[in-house]
This record gives sequence, C-alpha cells and structure tokens, in this order.
Amino acid sequence: MDHRNRRTFARLFRGLTAILFLVVTALPLLGSWPRWDPWYTFNERRRLAEFPDWPRNYSQAASFFPAVLSFYRDHFGFRRTLIHGLALTKVGFLHVSGDSNVIIGDEGWLYLRLSDGPGSSQNSELAPLSESELNRWQYLLEQRQAWLAKRHISYLVVIVPEKQSIYAELLPAPMRRLQYNRWADQLVNRLKSSGLRILDLQSYLLEGKSREAVYWKADTHWNEYGLYVGYRAMMEEIHRILPGKPLIVLGPEDFARFPARGVGGDLANMLGVPELFSEPFNTMIPRDQKLPPRGAEDSLYELNGEARMPRWVMYHDSFGSELIPVMARSFSHGAYYWGKHDMRGDFIAAERPDLVIGLKKGPEAISM
Repeated sequence: MDHRNRRTFARLFRGLTAILFLVVTALPLLGSWPRWDPWYTFNERRRLAEFPDWPRNYSQAASFFPAVLSFYRDHFGFRRTLIHGLALTKVGFLHVSGDSNVIIGDEGWLYLRLSDGPGSSQNSELAPLSESELNRWQYLLEQRQAWLAKRHISYLVVIVPEKQSIYAELLPAPMRRLQYNRWADQLVNRLKSSGLRILDLQSYLLEGKSREAVYWKADTHWNEYGLYVGYRAMMEEIHRILPGKPLIVLGPEDFARFPARGVGGDLANMLGVPELFSEPFNTMIPRDQKLPPRGAEDSLYELNGEARMPRWVMYHDSFGSELIPVMARSFSHGAYYWGKHDMRGDFIAAERPDLVIGLKKGPEAISM
C-alpha cells in the first residue's frame, strides 16, 4: 500500500471511528423517547420518574429541568439492557450477588438474607427470643386461644420454616453453622404444657426432602411437593383437633404429576437474571380443582365446599395462598385472609368457624 492510500485509509478509519463514537453516545438520548430497550427489569423496586408537566410560571420552570434530568436518568435508551448486562456479569460470571438481600449458595441455590440485628429478635430467624419476649408471646397466644375457646373455636398456629433451616448444607460455608429455627424451638417448648397447638413444619419438610426437593432453588417458597408435605402435616393435626368432624384428605392419587421445568423465582428476580436459574420438577396439581381468581394481598377470599365439612378461617402469607387449592375441599366454608390483619371479634363471629389457623413463614406466624 503506497503512502497516498495509507493516508486515505487513515482518514477513513478516523472518520468511521468518530461516527461510531457519536452514534454510541447519542443512542441513550435518542432511545429515551421511543423506549428502545428489549429487556424487562425484574429487580426494579421503586417507581420510576415520570416526565414532568410543562411549566406555566417561573417557580415551576425552576424545578422543571431537574425533573427532566431525573426522568432521563430513569428512562435513557438501553438502560434496562445495561442493568441486565451488569447483573449477568455479577451473577453468571463472577458468582457475586447483586442484591445485599440475596445469598448465592452452592449448586445454584439462592437464599433470602435474614435479619440478625440486636433488638429485632422477634423478627429474626437467627437471634433467640429473650425471656421477656417468650413471656409476651406466651401471654398473647394463650389469651387469643382462650378468647376463641369461649366461643367453641379451636386455634392452631402453623410455622413454615425458612429455607435456610431445611437446606443449610447448601449455604455458603460460614453460614452453615448458624441455627435458623431457634426461636420456634423455644416457643414450642415453652407452650408444651399450655395446651396451645403449634405445628412447626420443619421436621416434616426435612423428612420430605429425602424423597424430593421441597423448596424452589431460586425462590423463598416451598415447591409443589413441599406444599403437599405441609398440607398432609396440617390435615393430620386438624384431624386431631376436630376428631368428630368429617375431613377429606387428598392423597398422591388426587394430584396430576408430570415432569416440568421451573424458571426463575422471586430471589432470581431480585438479582435481575431469572433466566440463569431453572430446575426440573414434578408437578403436583389437584385434579378437577377450579377456583375463582384471587385478589391482591390484604384481601379476603372465601370459598364454599360440602356442607357437612367444618368451617374455618385462615390468616396467612404467600405460603398459605398456595395451600388454598388443596385445603378448600376439606371445609364447607373457608375465609382466607392474606396479609396484615387483626383477629377481630366481629369478623370471627360473622364467619362462625370451627377452627382458626394462623399460617406464616418464620416468626411472622406468631405475630399475626
């Protein structure tokens, strides 16, 4: 290549480089309004800024441009793609959690980080309950049970353990030695002589995992088989509480089982890369079970079954909402309340239940 051709090639290369630079730097701005971004952000946990109204006076104009800048920061072109790429790099290549609340364990297992700060033991799976806290919970639960017993209503507290207490062996090595269910053991031991019914599902799920996985790898919740294990334990306890009441208890033959693959989960969504986490499982879907759609959290949901069955009320969290399709057949009327809800006397009187259950994950089960 002669000198003239080299100079021409150099000018062409510099020109193309400048054009490429301008295109790359302009794309985020140009893509802000058409929303050129193919990815969906799973781990966005705040409301993004909206484009402000056009100013009508000087004071509005003073705040207009900062608001436009906030809008641009939240909506510039390919923002979600860049966030997703960063998450892929952290989790997929470096095996580092991009969310301080998510722990990456062995073999692709994810865990929600639990609170262990001082002064928060009633909300922690790690810190034991103090003597004063034990006394307070004992008084609360016994008063609640006595109030229901006067109205000939039985009461059962069901504790769903955290994933850490079932699959501790797959946690990062420094965390495996921690005790994750101490508060539940303390409370059950304290209330043994009081007659209060507390069903801790930990031992049932530990036994069940020897046959099949009982929790999702990338989610905080139990899977369909873990749900069935919890259901059978609950029905056995309910039969002991209501021995004179007819109960329908579903067996394995009442469920449709076939191989499937689960993708993602709430913990994988928090990391922003659900596509990196998938696992095979066997479905466990009740046969011939069709229920009306469920409302959002903090909403009442009612179902009616066979008239000869007992009536019940269940206060629950997301673990309980998954139980409703299998529990519904065993009760003539069920009132299910998901979220924060006090045990109000007028509500209980209107529902006329034979049994009240509080089912939640971890310490939340007793704080209902």
